[in-house]
This record gives sequence, structure tokens and C-alpha cells, in this order.
Amino acid sequence: MSSIFRSFCIPRDGCSSAKWESLLLERMICRWRKNITESSRAHHVVHMKSAPYPECIKNLPRAKVAFPGVQGWVSQGKDSQVVFFEIEAGGVVSPHAHCEQFGFVLEGEMALTMNGTTKVYKKGDSYHIPKGLVHKAEFRTFVRAVDFFADPTRYETVNT
Repeated sequence: MSSIFRSFCIPRDGCSSAKWESLLLERMICRWRKNITESSRAHHVVHMKSAPYPECIKNLPRAKVAFPGVQGWVSQGKDSQVVFFEIEAGGVVSPHAHCEQFGFVLEGEMALTMNGTTKVYKKGDSYHIPKGLVHKAEFRTFVRAVDFFADPTRYETVNT
């Protein structure tokens, strides 16, 4: 097992989302092993090279998304969903709330507002949104992001 893979599976102390992070990244590393480089700054930081989603992602069921310019593909779990998003530059996700969410930015830049505070997230950054917290997002560039939702019914899927 490579040191990169092991670093995904070692929960960091004080990280409430370590279990989700490990599960989500373990799933992705199997598909994108060739696009991963290890950071020299810290053993648990991994940078993904920009790459379009492969066919195995684009063949997943499409998410029914209410926000213009946002499309997603759903990997359905028994108790959760993982959604692979692509969002057009200038896209806005208006204020809303839902189940707990953990995600990370694979490409681009987004501004996420929670509790009246806006923070910019870029390629390689992760974010956590607690259950029921009203939040909104603005996408400054084209964004590719992966989000884990702690609810298997967060997104309905559409037949294409």
C-alpha cells in the first residue's frame, strides 16, 4: 500500500469529519490514482491534478439539481450520497439548508457563506457544513467538486 493511500486512511486528531474524509477519498483514490501527487508540506494533504471526470463518473445517475449551471452525478449509498459536481463560472447556489455535508474542491474557486462569514475555497480545499445550517455558494470560476451528504435522499436522480 502506498504512503499516499495510507495517509487518506489515518484520521487526524480533532477532525470530526475524518471518517467521511477517509471514506470519500479512499473511494476516489481507486479511480484517480494516476492523478494524485503528495504534498511536501504535510503527510495528510494531497493535491489532485485537474482532470475531467472519467466515464465511470459520467455514467452514474444524474442528480436533479434546482440551481442553474450546476450538474452532478450521484454515487448512491445505503445511508449517504456522494455527488460529483460541475458548476459553471458565475453560478450561484442560493441560501438553503439540508443534511450534514462534507466536500472538497478538485478544480476552480468558490465562495461559501455560512453564519454570515464568507470563505473562499480553491483546488485542494475541503469544507464541512453541519446539518441544518443555512449556507450559500458563489462560483468565481468553473468548479469541479465532490460532496458527501449524510442523507441517502439528498438528491433525486433523473433518467437521461
